Amino acid sequence: MDMKKTALSAGAVILGGALGAVSRLLLLEITGEAVRSLGARHIVLPLFPIDIVNITGCLAAGLIMGLALKNAQLKSLLVTGFLGAFTSFSASVQSYAMVYVDGGSRLVSILFVSNALLCLMSCSIGLAIGNIIRERRGKRQKAADRGGRAAGGSAAGNTKEENS
Repeated sequence: MDMKKTALSAGAVILGGALGAVSRLLLLEITGEAVRSLGARHIVLPLFPIDIVNITGCLAAGLIMGLALKNAQLKSLLVTGFLGAFTSFSASVQSYAMVYVDGGSRLVSILFVSNALLCLMSCSIGLAIGNIIRERRGKRQKAADRGGRAAGGSAAGNTKEENS
């Protein structure tokens, strides 16, 4: 085990976690204020604010997976740290439990299933977008490498580490 890399990854997780938690708090405050301005005491809207956070986080996770980042510290910062703290399954379940206790078992079933499907779709969309970006970046890099060789330059030493 390389202690330096482990320490860098741990630091990245801590930084990402702090940023993700604060981002979630801010987004929940913004969306919560919007819900309260509608006069809703018990939120019975198509999505809870935490669902919006989770769906957004799933889209970002899919995008990051699609980009196939190779830098371990960057993945630790973004995925484990930021998105781990930004999204929250337990907060979603807590919102659903409040509606369930108030007698909304059918509504909770619909919300729970629709949230899971929306999160899956968001992650899939992000993955597809990330794959497209990565493939286009790879094609541009290959074209640049061919152009350098055609102009008499050597491709050796001109390559960049992808996604660092």
